[in-house]
Amino acid sequence: MRYNAMLKTLALPFKAYPPGEAPVKSPDVFRSFHGLEEVPLAWLWDAALAYIGVFGEPPWNETWEAQEVVAKMESELKRPACLTLMEGDAEQRVGGFCWGAVVPVEEAADRAVEAHRFKGSGVRGRIAGKLEAVIKGKRAFFLDEVAISRRFRGGMAPIQFLVRPALEIAVDEGTIEGVGWTSWNSKIAPLSLYLGFSTLIAEVEEIAFLYNPDIRPLLKIAQNVNGQVLERIIRSASRLVRKVA
Repeated sequence: MRYNAMLKTLALPFKAYPPGEAPVKSPDVFRSFHGLEEVPLAWLWDAALAYIGVFGEPPWNETWEAQEVVAKMESELKRPACLTLMEGDAEQRVGGFCWGAVVPVEEAADRAVEAHRFKGSGVRGRIAGKLEAVIKGKRAFFLDEVAISRRFRGGMAPIQFLVRPALEIAVDEGTIEGVGWTSWNSKIAPLSLYLGFSTLIAEVEEIAFLYNPDIRPLLKIAQNVNGQVLERIIRSASRLVRKVA
C-alpha cells in the first residue's frame, strides 16, 4: 500500500537497534517487563485499575473486574512478550499501558476470541481464515492493548514509549508482521493507519482487526526520533493516508 511504502521511505535514514540500545532513550516514567512475574504486585493491580477505567469509557463501554484483567494479562503475556507501564501520579499510579507478544499463527484466532470475549457463531473461523491467508510467517507480533488514561494523554511521547519496547522484542525475535485491533470510534484508529497498519477485518462485533506487513520502519522511527521531528513524520504519513482513502 502506498502509505506503508511512504513510512518505509521516511524510515530509510535510520537503523533498528536491539532492545535497550535506541539513541532516543525512554523517559524514566516508562517501565517495561518481559514477563508478568517481573511486575510488582502493586503495579500489576494499578495497571488493572487503569485498564478498567480506560475501557469503561466510550467507545468501549466494557465492564471488567480487576482480577479478570490480571487473568487476561497472565494469558497474553507469555514470553516472548512485553508489558510497558507509564507512571501516572499520586492519585493514579499507572497512567498508561501497552502489552504485546509474539504468537504462533495457529494460536492467533483463539487469542483474539478470548481477548474480546466474542460470542457470535463462526467468529473464530472467520478470524482464523483471514489471519492464515494474510500472515506469511509462522509467527506474528500481536499488539494486544495500548491505552492512556484521559488526563495523561497528549503528544506522541506516551504512545511512542509505550509501544516501542514491544516492537523491539518482536523484531529481536525475528518477527516483522504485526496485528492489532481497535474500534473505528477510537482515537487510536486513525493513528494506527498513519503508522503502517491497514484493515485486515473491517469489523467483528464492533472490533476492527489491523495488519502491518513490516513493523521495522515503525520501530526505526520510534527509536531514532521524537518531539517535533516525529510529529512531522506522522503528519507526512497521515496526509498520504487521507489522500489514498
